[in-house]
This record gives sequence, structure tokens and C-alpha cells, in this order.
Amino acid sequence: MVQSAKLGTLAGERAGACRLNPQHVHLPRNGIHLAAEPGHPESVDHIGRSHAHVHRTAGRDMQRIARLEAIEAIRQLKHDYFYYCDNKQPERVRQCFVDGPMDIEFGRIGSFESADALTAVFTELACAEHIVEMHHGQNPVIDVLDAERATGRWGLYYYLIDTRQQVATQLAGTYHDEYRCVDGQWKISATRYEVSSTQIVSLAEAQVNKIFAGRTAPASLDDPSQQAVG
Repeated sequence: MVQSAKLGTLAGERAGACRLNPQHVHLPRNGIHLAAEPGHPESVDHIGRSHAHVHRTAGRDMQRIARLEAIEAIRQLKHDYFYYCDNKQPERVRQCFVDGPMDIEFGRIGSFESADALTAVFTELACAEHIVEMHHGQNPVIDVLDAERATGRWGLYYYLIDTRQQVATQLAGTYHDEYRCVDGQWKISATRYEVSSTQIVSLAEAQVNKIFAGRTAPASLDDPSQQAVG
């Protein structure tokens, strides 16, 4: 019994020694591998590798966070653009774009070399009480190229009611955008819209009548310049 007790005590002491003074301590949760013995030949090497690993992981995390923040800022920019269009706020629409020359291609609405030129046409064609619009952006795909540049693709469901002519136009299509970060703010630096389907109906009678349904209506039926005609 005494011998057994001594063996148990010795085993406990050895177990305690292992717990208190291990040669190495493994921390699998963060991947750090440290030598506990002062002056251990592997101590500096392990600590150095561990610090480098932590810095690399932190750097990658910061890059991912910065990318997600940029994507969210660009999404908010485009949402603001749609909102300002629907609520007839041309000055706010203009603020969504960069200054200076840029490429804007909006099909029958026109091709423009600056946001100022686009805003002028938007004011003329869309900022009238008889024009009721809805821009519904969907399915965005945004690719952040670097800290200052990004590209994006947006689906658009567009609905227009011309209360003067009693005509409703529904369009579907895709925006192809380029973005640039200017003074910490993301702006549209180029944009192109392609129509994929069109439906035009007359609301003049009690029963809605189809005027056109297909991909792209002929210009005689879908002429944006006629929206401003009194």
C-alpha cells in the first residue's frame, strides 16, 4: 500500500510537472506554437513564425473587410441613383457621377460624354408631373478591382406611366457600370444600359390594350423625346 501510494504520488508529481512545465504548449485555436522553456533553441523561431502568421491573417482580414465595405458603398450609391431618378431630383442624380469626361450609353435616351449632359436630358424628359417612373435594381454583381476602381452589373426592372398619353411602358435590361472612388466616395465613372425586353400598353380604354410586347420596340412606339411634348 505504501509503495502504491508512493508510486501514485510520484505519478501525480510527474503529471503535475507536465501540466506546469511542458516543453511546448500548443494552442490550436489560433495556431500559435510557443516554446515554454526560456532559452529554448526553438523559442524565437516559433514566436517569429507565429507573429508572421498573425500579421498575414490580420492583413487578409482587413482586405476582405475593405472589399465588403466598398461593395456595400457601391450598392448604396446605385440605390440612391434609382431613388433620385424616381423622385425627380436631378441635382442628386448628378452627384452620383464623377466630374469630367465619361462614357454614358443609354440607347434611345442618348449617348453622353459627361454627367452634366445626362442630367440636362433627364431634367427635360423625366422631371414632369405626367411622367411617373419606377427603377427597380436587382441581382447586382460588383467586382472591386482595387482601392479606387470597381465594376458592376445590375438588372433593372423599369416601369413608366405617362398619364398625359395614357401609356405604360415596362422595360427590363442590364446596366454595365464602372466606378471610381473619389475623396473617399464611390461614384459612377461609366455606364451602359442594354434593353432585354419591352412591353407597351394603352391605358386609354377601360380594358388595357397591348401596343407592343417583345425585345425592343420600334422607335415610332418608344421615343423618349415624346415624353416632353405638350
